[in-house]
Amino acid sequence: MKKSVIAATCAATLLLGMTAYANEYPVTHPFYLPDKGEVVSSTSYSHYDCKLKSPVAKQLRGNKYKVDIVSEDLGYGISDKLILIGGYCHEALDFKGIYDDTDKNHYWYLGLGDKFIDDGKTFFYGNFDYCQYNGDSVDKGVKYYDLFLKYGKKLDWADPYISVEYTNSMNRGSDNDAYAYFVGGVYKQINDKLGFDANLDYFYNTDATKEKFLGATVDLRYAFTQKAALTLGYSFQLSDSMHKVNVGDFGDVNFKTKTYDGFFANLTFAF
Repeated sequence: MKKSVIAATCAATLLLGMTAYANEYPVTHPFYLPDKGEVVSSTSYSHYDCKLKSPVAKQLRGNKYKVDIVSEDLGYGISDKLILIGGYCHEALDFKGIYDDTDKNHYWYLGLGDKFIDDGKTFFYGNFDYCQYNGDSVDKGVKYYDLFLKYGKKLDWADPYISVEYTNSMNRGSDNDAYAYFVGGVYKQINDKLGFDANLDYFYNTDATKEKFLGATVDLRYAFTQKAALTLGYSFQLSDSMHKVNVGDFGDVNFKTKTYDGFFANLTFAF
């Protein structure tokens, strides 16, 4: 499971990159967060095509699989600083190109965010949330805590930002796993309607797999109004490390992701 796909889609969506100067920007802007009493809804669909490289690849049906993800993320402005966040994500993994299996997983989270610095030039935002996974690819009822921090600057030429996210399981005992996820990007407001975002993301799994994944994302964001927007984007892998993956009757097998790319669409509304 790629943290860069699951968590980025379900928990670190547009809601996690916003800040208090909501009325100055269209809802597409990564500095946007709900004002007091305002709700922001972010609905996303993602599709990824993947190819694996492995010493046992010739013994399998093939090396391709697909991932489809649907998610809903919500944010509510409790006050000028505090934000209640929550969301749900459903993931379907089609492994029929490798062996006879299709996994379905779902994930929900609930947390609280705080705008620590918010002066129109510099922003620093963070949130803490409780997460729970269920499904075929994970143990039933696995619980996680998640910490997210984001820092950015508003400059004349563009708005650069960096973020770090740390997720750790709470009830897996000796099978405990943790993820670190780093993003560095730049957002450019092209005009009143259109914005462009590009970022690099690095994922590190601290469990037995020790997987290291580097990817990139580019997207265009179109604001129909100040409070409604559509985002279309493309994500792709730059590098991946060899790590263990459970492959049905083969058990744990060393694999390396050869390609991992796909598109996503997002609708965001504030009301």
